[in-house]
Amino acid sequence: MQQDVFLNVSDALSQAETVARALRNVYLHNKKLDRKRSLSYYCRRAGISSTGYLSDVISGKRPLSGKYIGPICASFGFSGEQETYFLLIAERESAGEELQIAKLSEEIETIRKVLRINQQEMGLDPRVFYFALELISTTYLFPEGATFEKLLAYYGNERAADLKEGLAFLEKRNLLVVEAGCYRSKSDYNTWIERAGQDLDMRLALNRKMLEETSNQLERYLPNNELAHFESSFISVDADTYRALLPKIRVELKKLRVRLDSPRANLMVRFNVQVFPIQPANSK
Repeated sequence: MQQDVFLNVSDALSQAETVARALRNVYLHNKKLDRKRSLSYYCRRAGISSTGYLSDVISGKRPLSGKYIGPICASFGFSGEQETYFLLIAERESAGEELQIAKLSEEIETIRKVLRINQQEMGLDPRVFYFALELISTTYLFPEGATFEKLLAYYGNERAADLKEGLAFLEKRNLLVVEAGCYRSKSDYNTWIERAGQDLDMRLALNRKMLEETSNQLERYLPNNELAHFESSFISVDADTYRALLPKIRVELKKLRVRLDSPRANLMVRFNVQVFPIQPANSK
């Protein structure tokens, strides 16, 4: 079954064998990130007067006219190997001789491998990696299930695109699964958490293990491990000590952030800290 969740444009293209599938994959990927990327949007950019025509092309009902191949590449933002891959599959669809089709297929497979290698080496924008671990942790804030709406309310509408991209990243790597409209960690530990029931100590121990596992998996995809630090866990604290130290933690973190923030900056860093109780202070 063809999936509709892709890491990026290169991933969406590399999983397509036809012009229709390539455009559909990229359209669905971009639409999830930005709802403004409608058929009308791409038609305007490509100089196509009818959205019905592009809809038929994407659904495989009509072939893409040769005069629109270049404008479509520009409209969808294909460049480098992406553009080469799209042009090759378009050429193969119009080829008539078997030898020509076979030769084009070999070239397509070579470029497909390049697209996949590039996406493994380059990955996504580094901010997606940083945000992904934060997302995993945030899903635990909603015991009844973390729906997209709840997560959006938590992060705010201004981070809607980041949220969609982060969720797609986690789904692609089987770190999250959607069940009944809720995002849950896809891990064997979920079964044990359910069995743990109200045993808080066991639940915390299992959650610690899940966060550790998730962190380790995500770090494998980071392009610059030496410039990143992840730490996410649950710790048991004395409530009075926690209340007393939290103001100091806030002050020290603010000092650190101010110290790092520089007018001579040459690097953008995602600085995120979450410290909060996951049960009422009077719970035992």
